[in-house]
Amino acid sequence: RYLSGKNGAANEIGHIPFYKKDLICGCGKRGCAECYASGTALERIQEKYYPETFIGDIFVEHGTQQRLIEFVEACALPIATEINIFDPACVVIGGGVVDMPGFPKDMLKQFIWDNTRKPLPAGNLKLIFSNQDKDMGVIGAALLAAEGLKLDREKMTRGLLEHFGKH
Repeated sequence: RYLSGKNGAANEIGHIPFYKKDLICGCGKRGCAECYASGTALERIQEKYYPETFIGDIFVEHGTQQRLIEFVEACALPIATEINIFDPACVVIGGGVVDMPGFPKDMLKQFIWDNTRKPLPAGNLKLIFSNQDKDMGVIGAALLAAEGLKLDREKMTRGLLEHFGKH
């Protein structure tokens, strides 16, 4: 079930504060996760430390270097935080950064697991990486609408997947 909160601002994991961090976020707060774990943060790393490397190749060429390992860990922290708070059945991870060539998905999963409460929810945590199929946004929006209308989610999911030819 999607939780939007009373103001529609819930689950903005990019605005989970990182302790004792000083970068100013676009929202005006200091130390938001997205200052350290986002495409913009990765661009800053690339410009400062790897200016000769095309951003799309940064993980292929430098993925084992400490700065990028710390970046991946920074990406894991807000995800683990939400897992610890909401105890979801499943977490779907997607977006431009994790879809980059060479992005260390197994490392991200390990950092998430390392920072998730044990024995549960870590013990039966299911992490899925989304695909970038153009129809997935339409399917997600339809499922959210179905939930808002109190429609049968499983039936709706099956129907959408059949309609769009996904199995």
